[in-house]
Amino acid sequence: MKKIILIFSILLISLNSIAQNDFLEGKWCFDSIVSNDEMDEQSKQMIQMVLKNMYLAFNSDKYEQSIMNKVERGNWLTDEDGTYFISSLGYEYLVSINKKSDSLIIFNHNDMSIQLKKYTDYYEIEDFVNNLDKVEGIEIDSNLIVGIWNNTGTVKKDGTEFPAIKHSKKEPTSYNFKSDGIFENKAPLGIELFAYWSISEDLQYIILQSEEKNEYFKILKLDEKFLEIYTPKNESIVKFDGFDYKSRFTE
Repeated sequence: MKKIILIFSILLISLNSIAQNDFLEGKWCFDSIVSNDEMDEQSKQMIQMVLKNMYLAFNSDKYEQSIMNKVERGNWLTDEDGTYFISSLGYEYLVSINKKSDSLIIFNHNDMSIQLKKYTDYYEIEDFVNNLDKVEGIEIDSNLIVGIWNNTGTVKKDGTEFPAIKHSKKEPTSYNFKSDGIFENKAPLGIELFAYWSISEDLQYIILQSEEKNEYFKILKLDEKFLEIYTPKNESIVKFDGFDYKSRFTE
């Protein structure tokens, strides 16, 4: 009897997922910001201006999102936690989509809730290639990557190389892969970013996990003194110098 109930429950979940997938297919356009007591009127108006031309489109397994004319494409799937967007730009994140009516949905992400209105029942999403698949990385040695790396420059998609931006002559921008799994990025203007880092099981990706998303990176070069990281979001290569190998382990 328990097996029958379990099978029936799984079947219901599958049918609900299929129904939601069919319902979401098409193009949805920004309609309004859902009431937020913590947001003042000026902030609300500013966000509405940013999102006024936003749209979100789905087919059976792909999505397309446009905000301020910047288009993101990827794959999507649902499970008991919600809806996952797996971007072709090398990151994935969890969103919540609630049906309000046949023509309205509430889209929730990063403490922001917006209402989208159905525009068309069908939308052709262009084929895309995940940017992570555009380069060949190397197997990542966790013993080599742990420590502090100072940024020396960035090679853009077109091959143009730019020097690193420094806080000061004594404090360059740096990545710190700590042995306890904490990642620290000391960025320009005194900004510090934190996340959890790990290496994928196949040793092909560095994964940075934050509250907002999981980001994936490939390593193109890694030895005791030099590190090159491929950033799929903008298809650039970020270069680092470990200087003296032992000094990288100085917190």
